[in-house]
Amino acid sequence: MQGIVSGKKAVRSFGRGVGGVLLLSVGILGATILAATAQTSAPGPQLTPGEASKVPASSDHPAGMDQYQVSRGDTLEVSVFDVPELSREYTVSLGGSISMPLLPAAVPVEGMTLREVGEAIAQRLRQSGIISAPDVSVYVKQSPSRIVTIDGAVHTPMTYPVLDHIGLMALISQAGGLADDAAKSAVVTRGPIALKTLALSGEDVSPTVTVDLSKLESGTDQDGNVNLYPGDRVTVQHSGVFYVIGEVNRPGGYTLKTAQEEITVLQALAIAGDVTSVAKKQKAVLIRRGPGVANGREEIALNLQDILKGRARDRRMEADDILYVPASGGKKALRDAATFGMTAGPTVTAGLIVYRR
Repeated sequence: MQGIVSGKKAVRSFGRGVGGVLLLSVGILGATILAATAQTSAPGPQLTPGEASKVPASSDHPAGMDQYQVSRGDTLEVSVFDVPELSREYTVSLGGSISMPLLPAAVPVEGMTLREVGEAIAQRLRQSGIISAPDVSVYVKQSPSRIVTIDGAVHTPMTYPVLDHIGLMALISQAGGLADDAAKSAVVTRGPIALKTLALSGEDVSPTVTVDLSKLESGTDQDGNVNLYPGDRVTVQHSGVFYVIGEVNRPGGYTLKTAQEEITVLQALAIAGDVTSVAKKQKAVLIRRGPGVANGREEIALNLQDILKGRARDRRMEADDILYVPASGGKKALRDAATFGMTAGPTVTAGLIVYRR
């Protein structure tokens, strides 16, 4: 969204212009006034969404742009009515000013609101004798300081430009959506602009907000679609993935609902659709990787038959664990699966479907 402010509406001076003294006849002046009157009374053209974003701001436009303060590096689009030589984009210098043609000195703008920038430019134009009553509009084209950051379990974690505010779901959509291993929660860390804006509006000013993404996606918690302001950071947590392969009805990777969720071997088998009729339950293997494990991997023999009957304890699955259930007589398949699981690393997911739970 672009912020817009307008300077004072006034008739342009006919005594002194950019090119010198302008002599206008009464007939031309009358024609100009009649044309302006006709244009005011006639219905305006329908605006496209892109054009509508540049309509001069009214008193009920978002308060965030009323309070926007220009920063170094901002690109401002300045429009001086009927003076194309001055109407163009200007980048705020490291010194906090912009340089405009025909003005003898740069105009300091850093820290000003958009309305104040328009008034400052208009004042300089009047003082220089170029235009006696200029009509100045100022837009924010780009601003490197007006960004929201999203990271974690999304497809395209990065920073996105936001001049005013954006909803959480819209930002996640811009980031390509949730990744396969996304947890069901996101943490919003508020920046100074959000804290100030929310305090002024009487809303919650907590420095961090945790949002339940499952409720937000299902539409049962629309309050969770919080507005994000420049300087905010969104972290979508990784939940972790465990894998069930071999003789199960639905082999693949499965996300934990949260990083703290506890899933046991029997629960993992149930999630994977249970074992097939040719599974060798007595020879299942839990393959666990980790820096603290000898050779970078640990193979834990499991007798699923004993676990089902209560003669052996049901083990807890961890993120990145691989539960392999071989086929009867499949010793070679067991070795191949173990080697595949340990050497392929993250590429295990390449040949498997990862199911979000």
